[in-house]
Amino acid sequence: MDALTSKSPVIGDNVEIEVATVVVKDMPDNCIVAGNPAVIKRYINPK
Repeated sequence: MDALTSKSPVIGDNVEIEVATVVVKDMPDNCIVAGNPAVIKRYINPK
């Protein structure tokens, strides 16, 4: 169960990264990302 980052993308607060995801760009706060390359699947409402 791995997730990889390429170079130095910035991962925001409260981000869920799914299994086998390759993050190649910055991800904003409060979202779920998945895929190769990573894409935002949905946003999360912070509590």
